[in-house]
Amino acid sequence: MKRVFAWLTVCLLAGCLAGCGGEKRVVTSDTLYVPRIEGMTEAFILGMDASIVPSLEAGGVRYYDFDGREKDVFEILSENGINYIRVRVWVDPYDGSGRGYGGGNCDIGTALAIGKRATRYGMKLLVDFHYSDFWADPGKQMVPKAWVGMEIDEKADALNRYTTDCLQQLKDAKAELGKPFPQEAELAEKSARLAELNVQLDIDSNHGTAQRGQTVAKAERPSVLEGLRRPVPPRTVEKRDKSHTMER
Repeated sequence: MKRVFAWLTVCLLAGCLAGCGGEKRVVTSDTLYVPRIEGMTEAFILGMDASIVPSLEAGGVRYYDFDGREKDVFEILSENGINYIRVRVWVDPYDGSGRGYGGGNCDIGTALAIGKRATRYGMKLLVDFHYSDFWADPGKQMVPKAWVGMEIDEKADALNRYTTDCLQQLKDAKAELGKPFPQEAELAEKSARLAELNVQLDIDSNHGTAQRGQTVAKAERPSVLEGLRRPVPPRTVEKRDKSHTMER
């Protein structure tokens, strides 16, 4: 076994040395890129998360277009069809010494910088509030340091003030916030159209013999809008070891 391990180590080192030596190779490909889909409407959202871009640029990363010209990466994205930029927002992603937790250290200041650049090149901003100092998802939600020990009413007030302040800062910076989801009037219209479609499907399935009473009953079903207003049932949270319990 030791001989096999030593042999593999020698092979790996030899490969590394071979790869590092000699002239620098440029790899090209004609099949690397996904071709643009023609005929998409302006309402179609083609977006990406650019939260870590400022952190990468601070580390020396530069971006170039297909002709090799250095450009603002947001200009390159806009030129290639991106119309929405998602940015995550953490409350205070720094420790007591001011060192960032990583992942771009995405606080509201970072969101403002990204929002201005995205707006400059005609893209809208999708703000994703985590309401945490670091990553949050359906499986974990760590309370921000500044909110630790607060009662639920105090946390609700802190959340409200924090969100309002962030949105005001984005508005003052003239960042164009997008509305990726239909508003209530649009939902109502789409719901009515779905009801009409259901009736038409009923008529088609009965070879045009649907009766008036059947049509009325079909149209009076709960709309999509009403369904969206219903509260989401609580999820069953898996019990975890107490040593890993986080304040929620």
